[in-house]
Amino acid sequence: MKIRNLYITEYKGLRDITLNFENNNNVLDLVVLAGVNRVEKTRILESVFKIFFKIVLIINRVILKQEYFMEKRCISNVQIWIRKILVIMKLIIHYMKNILK
Repeated sequence: MKIRNLYITEYKGLRDITLNFENNNNVLDLVVLAGVNRVEKTRILESVFKIFFKIVLIINRVILKQEYFMEKRCISNVQIWIRKILVIMKLIIHYMKNILK
């Protein structure tokens, strides 16, 4: 996965920050945040980490709930994984829509 753009509306003092990780419509393979001290490089990375960490927590909760539900019913492992993947995809789409509002 590669990130094309990052827009931070508000996070720990950062407001309306837009970063573009493209060059000639190609997503960059490597991005370096460089700058003097106190230009908020770490806060930018923290904001990205926070988003992905929340998504991982949500996915883990859903998987645990789905596993408990599936154990109570006799369903094949393939069906269980297909359902988990679908639920995870729906959650990611829902969460990203909320973030992008």
